[in-house]
Amino acid sequence: MKHKIKSWLMSVAVVFLVCGLVAASVRIYQAEVERQADSPEELDAKAKLQEYDTIILLEPDNTDAYVSRGIVKAALKQYDAAILDYDTAIQLEPNDALAYLHRGITKFEWGVRTGDAHHNLASLDDYETAIELAKKSGDTELTDLISQIGSEVWGWQNSN
Repeated sequence: MKHKIKSWLMSVAVVFLVCGLVAASVRIYQAEVERQADSPEELDAKAKLQEYDTIILLEPDNTDAYVSRGIVKAALKQYDAAILDYDTAIQLEPNDALAYLHRGITKFEWGVRTGDAHHNLASLDDYETAIELAKKSGDTELTDLISQIGSEVWGWQNSN
């Protein structure tokens, strides 16, 4: 009988030990998950990326979807992927002033973050193309918007 009780107590002790270790492991895991959890903004951006991925899958010629997805990727600091989306939009619609504008802004931000002057110079080319395309389209509202953004981002005053 003593042997059964002792055996039972050992089993209970093992169970408590295992439960304690499991509980500690769960707490450590939860803390790690919370530490690595995406911010609400990142979760929202990732959800938007999935939406744009779906739109592009269904409508591969939708330039607005490529530009919008590029904007989200740039916000997530995925600059090279964002630029690829703008490049695709420009291939599909070479006169898309907003695609050039956003590609330029992304190149500028990437250049600032990395200290790469090449991206900053390339960003100005995109801005100039965006303003030319907006003027050619005759859309004064778009031209004014691009000019305003140009002066804020690049300090560029467009006098033409």
